[in-house]
Amino acid sequence: MNILAFMQSPRMINFGGANRILINICNNLADNNHNITLMTNANANFLYDLNNNIKTVSLHLPASLNLLNSLKAIRRLRKYIKKNRDDAILVFSPLLFIIAIIASIATNVPVITSIRDDPYKLSSNILRKRVMQIFYPLAAGCVFQTSKAQGFFSEKLKLKSSIINNLINRQVFEIHQSMARKNIIGVGRLSLDKNWNIAIKAFSLIAHETHENFLIYGNGPELGSLKSCVNELGITDRVFFMGVSEEVEKIVVNAKLFVLSSDFEGTPNALIEALIMGVPCVSTKFTGGGAEMLIESNKNGILVPIGDYKEMANVMSRILNDKEYAEQLGNNAKIKARKEYEPICIFKQWESFIYSIVYKNSTI
Repeated sequence: MNILAFMQSPRMINFGGANRILINICNNLADNNHNITLMTNANANFLYDLNNNIKTVSLHLPASLNLLNSLKAIRRLRKYIKKNRDDAILVFSPLLFIIAIIASIATNVPVITSIRDDPYKLSSNILRKRVMQIFYPLAAGCVFQTSKAQGFFSEKLKLKSSIINNLINRQVFEIHQSMARKNIIGVGRLSLDKNWNIAIKAFSLIAHETHENFLIYGNGPELGSLKSCVNELGITDRVFFMGVSEEVEKIVVNAKLFVLSSDFEGTPNALIEALIMGVPCVSTKFTGGGAEMLIESNKNGILVPIGDYKEMANVMSRILNDKEYAEQLGNNAKIKARKEYEPICIFKQWESFIYSIVYKNSTI
């Protein structure tokens, strides 16, 4: 197949969850002799490894698209589509999906998308909800992460959709613990929906009973606010904001505890990867259905209610102080996650789904 993958190009393109999954899919498609072109709206600094056979192109627009630049993107993308006539367009970003849908009108090139976030959260804005209701049913196919997310949409979209797990990089399965477990680790964008304040407050309640520090990897708009929270709690010497690391998995694998305190998620890559590596995990029961899909509480990790930092502190304390229990959680997590996220099986599901859309479109 000839596939055009269309994605945004942030400065650190490898740390966006949707971008990472899209690149993993592209790499696997290229490994299996499909012709892949990866298009970005702006020039991208690809810090995530790309298959050498993947062609990259840019629309040469600003990374942050306003109305005028979105119109330019539609015009330039449409010109590219009409010239190259790929078998399908694969796009996960909501804004770029809308651009691709409009640009592909009357070209007979199907647009395949994937809902990577909790649609119930996205629809809290009336205008955004209306846009979702109008545009997403126009997709030729859609992949969901959970049945709960799929259930949000109309039957029209459900009938041309599938639920497929995130395609995790094979390298994550090959990273092994290299030293004694140390520190509490969190990974993710520093934004309001990740609600890092909960994890920080929970840690402040148990900091006196452990020598482990809390290291948070990621960047985002809430960095200043989170630093203020840490300062107010008097734990500036125990909580560290580490920024972005290209080898964060090699740090997580040796963690004593992985913590996620989000209010909203799809199925977060960082949590999946920690489970695959056998790290004891504590997560909020974030909306979207992904938390319950990934963790059976007290068996392969622990789930706590959204916003309940006291309960999070309790379970963090138990894991840190009960080595046998922590090892049991980690071992169970590794067994379950490695079975459910086996890359070859998941890639075949993605490839088969894309094939089905391309074949159906070619027979219309």
